[in-house]
Parts: sequence; structure tokens; C-alpha cells
Amino acid sequence: MTLYLLPNLFTFDPKKTLYLPQILQEVMATIDGLFCENEKEGRRYLSYFRNIIKKPVNQLPIALFNKNTQIKDLDFLFEPLVQKEQWGYVTDCGMSVIADPGSLLVKKAYHYQIPVETIQGPCSITMALQLSTFPGNRFSFVGYLAKDPKTRRVEIKELEKRSQRNKEVIICIETPFRNAFLLQDLLDILDERTMLCVAIDLMMPTQEVIVKKVKDFKKVPLVLKKRPCLFLICA
Repeated sequence: MTLYLLPNLFTFDPKKTLYLPQILQEVMATIDGLFCENEKEGRRYLSYFRNIIKKPVNQLPIALFNKNTQIKDLDFLFEPLVQKEQWGYVTDCGMSVIADPGSLLVKKAYHYQIPVETIQGPCSITMALQLSTFPGNRFSFVGYLAKDPKTRRVEIKELEKRSQRNKEVIICIETPFRNAFLLQDLLDILDERTMLCVAIDLMMPTQEVIVKKVKDFKKVPLVLKKRPCLFLICA
């Protein structure tokens, strides 16, 4: 019995599978079921390993686990693992447990003394930092900022002060349909001399990484549409 924390790609281009370790193939051949955020994405993930997994893609058990899952339901979800089965956990993209609620699964596994193993893969957070040109020795991932515009603007100013005070790179994300609002707030609130990086469509053919001072971002409007982005602040 083992819980495997599995990596996922942001887009499953066959050319990008080189980013996934060979051991993932071996692990997928052993799993009896899969925890995932939604069934459609979970079945899509399984389909990439259709020639390896124990059962047909539409027959391998899937258990939904996401931000709406109740803690009281975890004991029921873990019954197959308690019965010595091997299960994997995959997020919709990137590394599982990073910027998602998967830590609850790990905690429950430890409660039942179930071994947990992590299979490494691409992580957009560290990739964005690597590509940003910003120092990588001190950084913080703060996730999503407040939805309320007034609260978010105050938060942005505080994060800029923190970056300047601690010589720290601040990394945040937003859902694609709200990217434009966050970018506009960053440009309105941050000091014009602060460096800003916008990492867009990482690992996709349309990947862009734009690094400028805030004042230079203002000269040429950046149209993000609904593309996945990370925003990095270096004051």
C-alpha cells in the first residue's frame, strides 16, 4: 500500500513527456486507483498510460479530491489504501500538493501509516523563478491574492514592501479569467522602479516570459486574455 504523488504536465504534448521521469511509467503500472480534482481530467491523465495501467481507462477507480472535499470524507476515500491498494494523486497540472489541497491526503496517509512517495516533475512556480532573471536564493509563493479589489491593492503594496525589505522575490498566481485585473492592479500599485515578471503559458508552444520594470510594462499594454500566468515581484 502506497500513496504516490504524481506529476502532471500543463499541456500533454508528446514532445514534453521527456520532462517526466521514467519511474512514472513503472508506478502507473502498479496503481489500483487515482485521486484527482475532477473525473474528466483524471481519465485524460490515465489515457496517457492506457498501455500500462492495470485496467481500461474507463474502469480504473477514480476518487475525486479537491478544495470542496470534506475532511470527514477522507476516511471513506482511504478505505482502498487501508486494504493494501496502491493509489496515485494527480492535480490538473504541475506538481501535486504544491498550490493545491493535497497535503490533507498526505496527512491522512500518515495517520494510517501508509507510505507516501513523490514522483518529481515540472513545477510552474520554480520554472517561472528560473526564467525570471530574479535571484533565486530567497522567494515566497503566496498563491492567490484577495478577490476584493480594495483588499488586493493593500496586499500588493505590503508584498512589495516585504520584497524590498527582505530582498525576496514574491510569486503569485490568479485564475486565467482574472489575470487582467491582477496585472492592472500590479501596474497601478507597484512602484515604477519595481521589477515585474509575467510568466505565461509555461511549457506550451505559446510560452512567453516578460521581465520589465513596472514603468516599462505601462508603455506597451500586455494582453493576457485567459492564458495561465504567474506574476513575480522583485522590488
